[in-house]
Amino acid sequence: MQEMPVTADGPVTKSQVIRPQSTAVRLGAYLTLSDHERLRVFVHEFVMHGLIPWAEKTIRTLNEQVT
Repeated sequence: MQEMPVTADGPVTKSQVIRPQSTAVRLGAYLTLSDHERLRVFVHEFVMHGLIPWAEKTIRTLNEQVT
């Protein structure tokens, strides 16, 4: 579960979170360290078990079509 930030006035609720006041977008501002670790593991697993095997298969197929 995602933790909401706390201000001097107390915890911030979802209804209070609207948009950053500046034009810069702060992506991932509410991610916890646990969220970061889980994302890191997910991306690693996706690349190692999904993306790389797909790319290797695609390159083999293209190589066979060219030769």
